[in-house]
Amino acid sequence: MSAVHAGYRHLTKEITPAPGIELGGSALKWYDIAAGDERVPGPIRALGRGTLRGAVDSGAIELEDDLGFVILHRCGRSFYFLLVSTWRNDNELWETVWAKTDDAEGFHPWPLEGSHRPTSASGSSAPSGTSSRRGAASCVRNATRKPGTRI
Repeated sequence: MSAVHAGYRHLTKEITPAPGIELGGSALKWYDIAAGDERVPGPIRALGRGTLRGAVDSGAIELEDDLGFVILHRCGRSFYFLLVSTWRNDNELWETVWAKTDDAEGFHPWPLEGSHRPTSASGSSAPSGTSSRRGAASCVRNATRKPGTRI
C-alpha cells in the first residue's frame, strides 16, 4: 500500500467523552481520542474549544441549530486533529477539519476543498467484515442524540 508509510505502526487508542459544547444554537458532544498512555492534555482541549468558539463568532464556520460532535484526535506526541461534524438535511454528515502541528500556537484549517462540507450519508452500509466501522457508525449516531432521546 503506497498510501501507508512502511514504518507505520497501528496503536490502540481510547475514546474519552468530555463535556459537550453549545455554539450558535448547536449542541455538540465532545470526544478525545488518544493512545491510552498519551491522553489529550487539558490545555490542548481548551485551545480546541477556543478555536471552535472563535470560528463560530467570526463566521468561519456556520452552525445553526445543528446536532453533532467534535473529535479531538491526538496523533503522536504533538500533532492533533480537531474534527467538527454535524448532521444536516435528512442524512448528511458535514465536517470541518483543523489541525495543530508540533509547536504551532493554535489550530489552523486543514487544507481541504471547502470549509464545512458534506462527507457521507448516514444510511450507508459498511462493507462486510468491518465490524469496527459499524460500531463506529453506531457510536456516531448515538453521539448526536440529545440527552433523553430514545434510540
